[in-house]
Amino acid sequence: MRKRQHDVKFVIYQALYLVVISLITIKGADIDLTKVEKVGASDSLRVALEERQRYNDSLAAEISKQEELSRKIQEALAKKSAEEDRIRQEMERLRKGSKDLPLSVTQAYIQHTWNLARNSGTVPVEIFDPKDRSKPIAVIPPGQEKRFDLGGQTEVIARFGSKEQAIPVAPNKPPAIRIEKITTKMEGSRIKLAELQQVSCFKITIEDERPDQLKTSFTGPVTAAGPTRDSRGSLIFFVTPNIARTEEAFQAWVDRHGDAREADGRYKVNFFLNVSDSRTGEKFPPVGGSVYFTDFK
Repeated sequence: MRKRQHDVKFVIYQALYLVVISLITIKGADIDLTKVEKVGASDSLRVALEERQRYNDSLAAEISKQEELSRKIQEALAKKSAEEDRIRQEMERLRKGSKDLPLSVTQAYIQHTWNLARNSGTVPVEIFDPKDRSKPIAVIPPGQEKRFDLGGQTEVIARFGSKEQAIPVAPNKPPAIRIEKITTKMEGSRIKLAELQQVSCFKITIEDERPDQLKTSFTGPVTAAGPTRDSRGSLIFFVTPNIARTEEAFQAWVDRHGDAREADGRYKVNFFLNVSDSRTGEKFPPVGGSVYFTDFK
C-alpha cells in the first residue's frame, strides 16, 4: 500500500515538473541563478565603492579646507609677529631716549580695546590720535591713572608741557585656546557613553589680554560649565557630552548617525568652541575636540 502511494506522489511531481518545463520553453524564459547571484553581489560592491568614494571626497575636501585655514592663520601670526618685533624695538627706543616721559612705557597700548595710563609727572598728559589733534583721546592729571579706549591706531601722541612723544600701539592678538582631555573613561575597547555624560571630559582654557571682551558659544552635543577664572585671569570651561540620556535615545541616535562610526568600531562626535571679539566683531577660527564611545552602557 505504501509503495502504491509513493508511486502516485512521484507521478504527480513528475507531471508538475513537465508542466513547468513546458511553460518555460513556450515563454522563452532564461533563469540563471548563478547570474542572479553575481548581479546581486556586483550591485552591493558598487554601492559600497560609491559610498567609500563619497567619504574619500568629503574627507579630501575637509582636509583641503583645514589646510587653507591653517595657512591663513600662519600668515596672520607671521604678520602679527613682525608687528610685535617693531613694537618691541620702538618701546626699547622710548625707554632709552625718553627718560622724562611721565607715562609708563613698560608695555605698549593695545588696539581695539581699553587701555590704562598712569601719569607719574607734575603736569597733565594729553593723549592724541596722530590723525586728529582737534581733541585729545584722554587727559591724565598729574599723579593719576586713567582708562581710555583705542581703535585701530598704530601709535598715539603723548603731549606733556611743551613736549610730545609718539607711543606705539600693539595689535590686539587673538586669544590662545587650549583643549585638554581630562578623563580616562574615553579609553579602551569599550567606551560607555552613559559614563562619559556623568563627568567633565575636556577642560578649555582661553588666554587673552582682554578676556571680558570675548563672546563664546559651543557647537555640538555638549554641555559647558563656566567660564570661571584661574589665577592668571584666563577663562576656564569644563565640557561634558550630552548626546543621549537613555538606551532608547541612544538607539535612535545610532539609527540617525550610523555614518559616525569609525573603522575601529567607535562612534565619533565633534564639538567646537566659537570665539569672537564683542567690540570689533572679529570671529576667530573655531577650536574643537572629539568625543569617542562604543556603547551606551
